[in-house]
Amino acid sequence: MGDWKDTDDILHIIAQPEQHGDAHILGTKEGLTRLRDAIDAAINTPNQTHKATEMTNDGEGFYALVQCVSADRVEALPLGYTDSHAKDESELPEWIA
Repeated sequence: MGDWKDTDDILHIIAQPEQHGDAHILGTKEGLTRLRDAIDAAINTPNQTHKATEMTNDGEGFYALVQCVSADRVEALPLGYTDSHAKDESELPEWIA
């Protein structure tokens, strides 16, 4: 791929490798705007999933799913660490779309 523009919906979400590691959200203006819009919608409708249609820089499309969870659901959230020694093998709760 190549010749990307700021109007392309590029978004990369790079998870934390382990506890205390940094997570990165990187994208074009359009990609970040779509994510922001999904976040705004989620904040206004807790416990409902909202999607941002995005694409990585290899041209593969995906949905960034965003949900504002209520406090009683926080303990059920899976950890997203990617390193094998920190990976959470729990199943996703059914309310995570």
